[in-house]
Amino acid sequence: MTRRACSLRLLRLIRTFFALVGEAGQERDASLTRTGMAIGTAGYMSPEQIKKERLDARTDLFSFGLVLYEMATGQRAFAGDTAEAVHQAILHQTPAPAQDVNVAVPGRLNAIIAKALEKDRAQRYQSAADLAADLEAFQGPRHRGLSKWLTAAVLLLVIVAGGWIYWRTRNTFKLSAQDTVVLADLDNRTSDPIFDDALNTALRVAFEQTPFLNLLAPDKVRGTLQLVHRPEDAKLTAESAREVCLRTHSRAVIASSIADAGNHFDLELDAIDCPSGRTIARVKREAGSRNEIVRTLGVLGVELRRQMGEPGDSLQKFSKPLEEATSSSLEALQLLSQGYRHHSARDEASTLYYQRAIEVDPNLALAYVALGARYSNVGEMELASAAEKKAIERSDRLTGPARFLAGTLYYDLGTGELERLIQSTSNGSRHFPWIQGRTSTSLSCFKRSGNMSARLPNLANLYAFCRLLRPMPT
Repeated sequence: MTRRACSLRLLRLIRTFFALVGEAGQERDASLTRTGMAIGTAGYMSPEQIKKERLDARTDLFSFGLVLYEMATGQRAFAGDTAEAVHQAILHQTPAPAQDVNVAVPGRLNAIIAKALEKDRAQRYQSAADLAADLEAFQGPRHRGLSKWLTAAVLLLVIVAGGWIYWRTRNTFKLSAQDTVVLADLDNRTSDPIFDDALNTALRVAFEQTPFLNLLAPDKVRGTLQLVHRPEDAKLTAESAREVCLRTHSRAVIASSIADAGNHFDLELDAIDCPSGRTIARVKREAGSRNEIVRTLGVLGVELRRQMGEPGDSLQKFSKPLEEATSSSLEALQLLSQGYRHHSARDEASTLYYQRAIEVDPNLALAYVALGARYSNVGEMELASAAEKKAIERSDRLTGPARFLAGTLYYDLGTGELERLIQSTSNGSRHFPWIQGRTSTSLSCFKRSGNMSARLPNLANLYAFCRLLRPMPT
């Protein structure tokens, strides 16, 4: 092969490779690896793409193997007159070994290509790191019989495409609708304990306002901590959160931290892949003052969701500013969190904490929702209805799930408007499928829907007793 011919082939194949994985990447980013979509050039598709199965990084490794095969042999691994014929060849035929087509191909490179082209993903290279290790070994002394220019071309393709595959593997993260995410407790590196309660509450609101993320319910976290012989109220560090994540077969951990940097606060959010323990997304920002912390945390939450793969239309629809969905007042959020804690212990002091939170921030809609639930627990239905009415009046400060609960309680306790209750349930389930089927148009069925609350921002502490609408024993 001449230098010019090799160079032209190299450029053409590099363009083909990047076009291929670029199309695949766009599809995955847009649909979180939606199955059922045949993507990429027909001759460079993997068996799982053709069969419309769920895709992962090993698809790119197969595509790279196809490009490398063509670079080494001068012909495609699978040929056909139509796209369908090529697809059938990829699914059912085994290409001639690269070394048989071009005797100048070294045995080690022939083996690398063959493994990359395994039809069974389990037999293929499992990661870019594994492939890179074999490629690095191949990049040793020049191989006798392989022309100088072909050697240079293959090695350049290895470096460029291999580096791209490695980057894609490191930076592609996919969540399915069934995947759960564990939210770790804040790592408070300041001397101010107010951040623990206030920001943990705010963070749960930030991530539960979107149907893209399915946070592991607090009761599941507590139950798993008990299984590993830890106190159920133990601080959930990033390390213990990953342990919970692995035991519950969840997909990722979201960790957070705050540090006092003197004239500002450093905030950081990390998304951690549970199986590998690697950080898949990280965002950092500075908050110039205490009053800016909640707002800054909300901005970071949206950015982390974007890096985790949430589509743009979802981000736009489900990204209420966190200082509106909760409060810019750390003191009010701390009181709300303390109220949740006392409420879960059936302590009447929770009422006082909710009332104090409202005094600090009269627009803290979550406090009205919680106060109404507490009144309903002890049989004070008029007070409960009044509190939920105030929550509804501030519904623009509630995220979707919390607004749904406030409406459900108000129309049940306050007005008895069955049609509005049905509408509230329908609106809630439209964007949050977990709501559907867990509520009922009848009061008796609604009482049995306590698990519904497990998805809400710390409202699980309020509703997990399945006693929303009946007096709670004292």
